[in-house]
Amino acid sequence: RESIFGAFSLSLAMWRQYLSTRLLLVVSVGILLSVLAFGAWQGIVWPISITSTTTTTVTSTTISTTTQTTTSTTTSTTTSAVPKPVPEELLPIYGSERAEQNYEEWLKIWRMAYKENDGSLVPELTDDQLPSLFKGVTSKTVISSGGVASGVVTEGIGYALLIEGARAVAGDTDATTNGIALLKGWLGMVYGPKEREDPLGGGSGNKSSATDVLEWPYGISAIEPAKSGLGPSGTATWKYPLDLCKGGCTGAAADGDQDAVMGMIYLSAALGHPADLVDMTMRAVISFASSDLGFPDLYRTLPDGTKVFVPKCGSMWGGLTPSEGRWKTAQAPFCYSPGYFAPGHYRLFRDFVVAHWNSVFDSYLPPHVDASASTPSELAAAFNGAVIAGYNIMYRSSCESGTVSNWVGVRAACNDSTALFCPGVPWEHTPYVGAGKEICNASGTKWGSWGPDASRTMWRIAMDYILYTDEAINVPMYDRSGHRDENLNFNAKTYLNRIARQYKTYSQCDAREDNCITASGSPYKMMFGWVKGETETDAIYAQRQLTCPNVPNKPETWWSHFMSYPSFAALIVPYENMTRSESAAWIHSYARICNFTGNNTVEGAICATTYFEVSQELIATMVMAGKFLKPKPLPAQSFAELGNESSESNQTAAPSKDNATETSNTSVLEVSEDNVTADHADTPAKPDVPTSRPSVMISSVLTALAAAAFALATGDVLLRFLRPSTHTEQGGSLITEALEGTRMPLTGESSAREVEANHRIETAGP
Repeated sequence: RESIFGAFSLSLAMWRQYLSTRLLLVVSVGILLSVLAFGAWQGIVWPISITSTTTTTVTSTTISTTTQTTTSTTTSTTTSAVPKPVPEELLPIYGSERAEQNYEEWLKIWRMAYKENDGSLVPELTDDQLPSLFKGVTSKTVISSGGVASGVVTEGIGYALLIEGARAVAGDTDATTNGIALLKGWLGMVYGPKEREDPLGGGSGNKSSATDVLEWPYGISAIEPAKSGLGPSGTATWKYPLDLCKGGCTGAAADGDQDAVMGMIYLSAALGHPADLVDMTMRAVISFASSDLGFPDLYRTLPDGTKVFVPKCGSMWGGLTPSEGRWKTAQAPFCYSPGYFAPGHYRLFRDFVVAHWNSVFDSYLPPHVDASASTPSELAAAFNGAVIAGYNIMYRSSCESGTVSNWVGVRAACNDSTALFCPGVPWEHTPYVGAGKEICNASGTKWGSWGPDASRTMWRIAMDYILYTDEAINVPMYDRSGHRDENLNFNAKTYLNRIARQYKTYSQCDAREDNCITASGSPYKMMFGWVKGETETDAIYAQRQLTCPNVPNKPETWWSHFMSYPSFAALIVPYENMTRSESAAWIHSYARICNFTGNNTVEGAICATTYFEVSQELIATMVMAGKFLKPKPLPAQSFAELGNESSESNQTAAPSKDNATETSNTSVLEVSEDNVTADHADTPAKPDVPTSRPSVMISSVLTALAAAAFALATGDVLLRFLRPSTHTEQGGSLITEALEGTRMPLTGESSAREVEANHRIETAGP
């Protein structure tokens, strides 16, 4: 006891002397630490990752038309984290000035497909049906062509909204104008023919089929606003005019829907997230989740309790849609297209929900089949569940070359074939539909083959890497029985690096030497990783991993524009066997394939100006040129770590029965349901809004100084409390010396005192 007390006394004396002689240094260090801590918290500098549980008051948006306003406040508890900085070696690699020039040229050609609507292409909504943003605006559409994509399809408007939204966020006013006009056209497609009493959305055409989750098809695809004048919003019937389909076009298409909704979020960000546009966009996000993912009840539960949602092919079929019963699929059951998988989109939708949720939006959420209310936390978790399912399915739908199948199976049938949810693993039999090795397909493309439906996988995964690098390289992977497999490493980077490896290994050129394009302009030297060649047998496909058990059928030719261009986007992801400059050289080589000759014309072996081809050329080039960035500003809450990201974060036991008898759904995101309600009119908002940065800085400095003072005061109190009434001569001498010391030794003077002090401590007794 005496020895410990003596050491403590000596330390205290040194501390007091240090404070008296080095106070300025202490204050400086305190301020510096405060600045660093504050910067880490606010996301200015990120020397560390901070994770904490906080109670956050989400200030509502005010929804207004002219003079009337409706204000609500939602309070929720979430687990938030400052986003980790991306290490320099993992930052995306973008192309040269040539790639940027090509992007601008492809954009000009793409915009030639825009056409002002006269009401004959899609329904034109009147000004009194929409917010003031759209007043006086004539809607625009995208004229498509080729195969099933003729007339006006949601795929085309989805691409256009995505492209224009990304440019609008970067400050392009023409893109903002185009985006508003295209969005008005989209909303006309959501509402449908003027004679309808309710929105058509992605429904069957029957009354309420788009707005009632329990009507066939399962899910809501259109949501009317809580306040008049905000217009309908949601997902749209996939093709207009409706009479282009035999018997009339019905149903939504998930690929076009997700691109359109992402474009809406970008457009909202470009305009500063006005309240009425946030409301409209939130309804679109919810509609997509319900009609195209199956929120809230079309899911499977893995053994660790994780709920996974499988993106459907549209509102009427695909994914986990039941094969029998009330919500029976309209086409082949348990069919899925990996090319529809858009993880970066889903993460952005999740963040938009977290950042902008308002209690007014509670009424937009579809109820569970047991009539209980779904919650925003479940909505956010559903997007995470779709990401987990998508990557695990893609791993079993792809080869080591990066080829992916157009269509695969995801059968995880419930004991009750009419049930919506039950325990199951959607990728148990992938790429086949089930244990019997059944197959499925649609859109005129082959099951088990890399083709135009699958080629879009590459730029969609590249977008995930750009927007959410840290999440995109840390994907929870599971085995076929649904258990976590920590040894399985598959994510956006490992997948896209397969494509980089294919080009580097098999191309008969070296991009660093700029010799991949011949004098005549042919890029044929780059094709050898993707085609068998004229004299080679089909066995070469397997040898080069273009076919494999996951993708057993021959691929579409690399010489198709919509096949080669998406693959180029993979090179933006760093690859360990390429330097960053080498990756940039490959991107530059791709940019040299086409020569733009003016007047929106282009020359080159794989350079086309038709609808689908130019859409893929433009989007891939947009990614390579670094023109697709995360929309800003997004509030800090958008970085919340929400449900289902790992088995540890979800401890809900797997249910033991199908939804015919299961009665409730457990929210994974920790949001207090007592606080997330629609009846906050009489509840004042808590005054814990974010403090201004200067006041936070001052309080941080004062806190640091107060901590130093507290340490000194505590030391004095402890010293008086612990001082022994009797002590040995050695102990007393040590205390006396410690308390009487008035000067810290200079350099070179410490040796004798240190030796003496150490000796006393060593001999003071136990």
